[in-house]
Order: sequence, then structure tokens, then C-alpha cells
Amino acid sequence: MAKNISESGVYEIIVNNLKKEVQILVEGSMMPTQAEEFIAEYKKTVGPLEAKDLILRLDCRDLKLVTPELEPSLSFCYDMYKSSGFKQVIFEIIEAPYLKMQLGRLARKAKLTNAEVVIVD
Repeated sequence: MAKNISESGVYEIIVNNLKKEVQILVEGSMMPTQAEEFIAEYKKTVGPLEAKDLILRLDCRDLKLVTPELEPSLSFCYDMYKSSGFKQVIFEIIEAPYLKMQLGRLARKAKLTNAEVVIVD
């Protein structure tokens, strides 16, 4: 498990072997240094896993829209999710049309065909 908390944003990566999931919590708006830390922690945590049998579940309910300067980092993350080879990638959001469009557009751009953006309570 990895957790990073700051004034701008929060992320947490949990491997849940019982549910066969990697769960990632993302809140707020990341700063560029946090994005770099997240990428390093993701590689360290997920790299050794056999992801083809796992679901990647991202809790984005409290995620802010991604700023233009961070969009390349987010695109890189989508590429990482794709190359990890997860069985399915699920982005959970609350009713937020612009965020849903942004996440969906980036998934299409990365050709992350097994991704789904779902609205949760």
C-alpha cells in the first residue's frame, strides 16, 4: 500500500488479493511532482503483479478536472494501465459530466479498450 497526502491531492494504491483488484484512490488535483511520485509508486507496486487476472479500480469520486499541464502525465498513466494488462479498468466517479468526458477521451486516446467510466454514489 502506498499513500501520498498533500494540500493539492491524494493518492493511495492498494492491492486487494481477496477481490483480485488493484484499488487506486485519487482525490483533488495532483501537482507535477506528485504525478511523478504516483508513477514511480505504481511501477513499484503493480510491476511485480500478474495483472491479466486483476481488475484495476480507480476511485475518482473526488478527483478534480485535470489541468492542461498535467494531462501528459495522466495520458502516461493510461498507457501504464494498458501495458500492465489488467483484465478490466474501472474509473469510478460521481455525476460529473466533464470529468467523465475527460477520462473517457483519454482512455480512447490511449486505446485502453477495456476501460469503463461508471457513476457511483
